Amino acid sequence: MRVLVSGFGSIGRRHVRNLRRLGVSDIICFRSRGVDTRPLGADERCTPVASLEEGLERRPDLVLVTNPTALHVETASAAVRAGVPVFVEKPLAASLVGVDELLERVESLHLPAFLGYTLRFHPTLVKAQQLLGTGAIGKPLTARFFVGEYLPDFHPWEDYRQGYSARSDLGGGVMLTLSHDVDLATWFFGLPQEVFCAAGRRSQLEIDVEDVAAMICTSTEGPIVEVHLDYLERPARRGFVIVGEDGTMEWQGTQGLLVVRRRDAAEPQTFSPPAAFERNEMFLDEMRHVLAVLAGTEPNARIPLAAGRDALAVIEAAKRSARRRRPVRLGSGRDPFDLTGRVAMVTGATGMLGREYVDELARAGAAVVVTDIDQSRCEGVAEDLRRTTGAETLAVAADLTQESDIEQLVARTVARFGRIDVLLNNAAMNPAPGSADSESQFQPFEEYPRDLWERELAVNVTGPFLLTKRVGALMARAGSGVIVNVASTYGLVAPDHRIYAPGQYKSVGYAVTKSAILNFTRYLAGYYGRHGVRVNTLSPGGVEAGQDPAFVKGYAERTMLGRMARPDEYRRVILFLASDASSYMTGANLVVDGGWTAW
Repeated sequence: MRVLVSGFGSIGRRHVRNLRRLGVSDIICFRSRGVDTRPLGADERCTPVASLEEGLERRPDLVLVTNPTALHVETASAAVRAGVPVFVEKPLAASLVGVDELLERVESLHLPAFLGYTLRFHPTLVKAQQLLGTGAIGKPLTARFFVGEYLPDFHPWEDYRQGYSARSDLGGGVMLTLSHDVDLATWFFGLPQEVFCAAGRRSQLEIDVEDVAAMICTSTEGPIVEVHLDYLERPARRGFVIVGEDGTMEWQGTQGLLVVRRRDAAEPQTFSPPAAFERNEMFLDEMRHVLAVLAGTEPNARIPLAAGRDALAVIEAAKRSARRRRPVRLGSGRDPFDLTGRVAMVTGATGMLGREYVDELARAGAAVVVTDIDQSRCEGVAEDLRRTTGAETLAVAADLTQESDIEQLVARTVARFGRIDVLLNNAAMNPAPGSADSESQFQPFEEYPRDLWERELAVNVTGPFLLTKRVGALMARAGSGVIVNVASTYGLVAPDHRIYAPGQYKSVGYAVTKSAILNFTRYLAGYYGRHGVRVNTLSPGGVEAGQDPAFVKGYAERTMLGRMARPDEYRRVILFLASDASSYMTGANLVVDGGWTAW
């Protein structure tokens, strides 16, 4: 038998040692990232290849996918396309993107495929699963799974900040890295129907992923399941407690002890691992099982690749719940507000409303491109998003009136993410009274400067025109996409100059350009509709943001609700327009103005 190991870090080297113990000596290895400086032992030596493709050309009988999580689906898919069985280390992937296609191809080719949830080979956990199946503690009512381990202790020989567990770009984070315990919950009780999760980075660890997560998983018939994961606990600890109608079951992971207490028994039952048991026995048994399945002597039932999808579905739901701060349902089709796997570009992203919009899109699961005129402010907003939502971000400053800046913006986005699914044209010139431009912008119409008029046209109309030309073409080629333009109530009706201070008038340039955006949207909707690209407008009303009290009072009295908007009151509208929740909507203008235009 010939085995190709793709990824030669700690777990790849362990599998090589175990394969040799099991009699497999023809081992090829490809290291996809970096160099492990630890010297190879005699039982870790293998034949190196320069690429995955070269390894597959040597016709292996099995591919072990042990590289960083973010590369799992790509590597496993290449092996499966070559007709080779695969063993993928946990977790299956960094997200569900591409997972169903991989599973479908595995099934259509009738290939054995495995997922490395090694705890399924722990002797007392196998016993626990058997006892639960026979009703040893009656119907399970609640379960609490917990695992905590200080991240720098994972691999003391390397800088923890460079390991995949600490980096979002490599598929890290406590939920993915410590997903064994999520798998145990699904192995014991099946998929939940709903997941609620609180998660984030709470420590001073230098990482860009969550270091703690607390999930609550519920279903109509099953127990309420809690799963706690963290990178913080010292010494490391793992275990669970399951409460049933007729007793309790406790697993003490450090010692591997399983304790069953039945209500009708005077003494608890305690199950221990064999006297000579040590951790590597699980990995040996796991690989022994894989080889037996390939030899046709065991069914592929203990660690099928589909088990990895179940755990990943729970984790994806937990991440969405943490971002959106509400429960997420599984198994009922895609949440129409879910933007997981999509890329959203937001212009004017560092302004008051722009910050609200990028936060909402990130919490819905989108990777967010933060663009505005100042690079340092873009980077600040992008960093805040990564820290508070865990979203992937890209910060790119751009003057949208300059085609060279637009080319760079789009090129960097495509280089990073490969696509743009949502474009939010939010940038605009709209100085508030008292700002640097207000003296000119609030002058009477007869005194309004031509250069200011032309600047407003450039920023508010020409900028969206130039950017949408580039992004719309990408979306049309992809056959899908969403463009959201931001107009204003002043694009629908004339400004009410009576609410401004004596001698001040709302900018003619603002009113005219926002009116232009409305027909820009209609034109684009008609042009791109046949390509699957939707285009809509949001026309918001005024937002209270520290203006003169007399202005706020006058504006509020002009609305049906008797107040100006809060900054956070448009973010969900943007999500609606950007998501599948508005899938049959194009060429429309959504007016959200407290009733200003409805009188």
